[in-house]
Amino acid sequence: MDLFKYNQVWLEHNFLDEETLQEQLNAYKAGQDSNLEHYRYLAFRKVLQTRSAMSNEQIAHYIMLAQVDDDAGVKQAALCDLIDWGGLRIEQLERLSQNPLFALPLFQKRILRKQLFALLKKPQLTPDTFNCCIASMDTVVQKSLAKHLGLTRSQIEILAEKGANRSIRNIAKARLQNNLSDTRVEAKENLKIQS
Repeated sequence: MDLFKYNQVWLEHNFLDEETLQEQLNAYKAGQDSNLEHYRYLAFRKVLQTRSAMSNEQIAHYIMLAQVDDDAGVKQAALCDLIDWGGLRIEQLERLSQNPLFALPLFQKRILRKQLFALLKKPQLTPDTFNCCIASMDTVVQKSLAKHLGLTRSQIEILAEKGANRSIRNIAKARLQNNLSDTRVEAKENLKIQS
């Protein structure tokens, strides 16, 4: 445990078991990877991969372990993985967004992206959600927004004009063209019915 610079909290909270530790030791001795921080990062990833949920207390311990890690890259990657982890509840994600440790723009952007994706999964798109997606200027979010079936024509027009990049603006313009074509076909069919 000392070799990899794990502290006792890893074991106390079942974030690391003897089997994993032995596997890592065997890999290290076999010369698979001489970078000790890589083993700790794999342990952080395993914590998230083997759980579908964590209590607030477990999340606090995970954050503490990341915070005290000697390697800045491991710390940052472990915290990014926590944000991206599918087991976080909405209120836990909100709590992270308020935590000063997550104040860096890198973390805030990831948190906002995850919050917006959760809102975009809903069939109804609120004006607030639409406005947040536009204001985010996040191309990944806006690409998903551009394909949302709940967009109104005026929202598509705004996206065609203010999308974060040309690709998103083109997707919106294509939707406007398709919508116009669908409207023309529908009008012709209505004329035939009336005749």
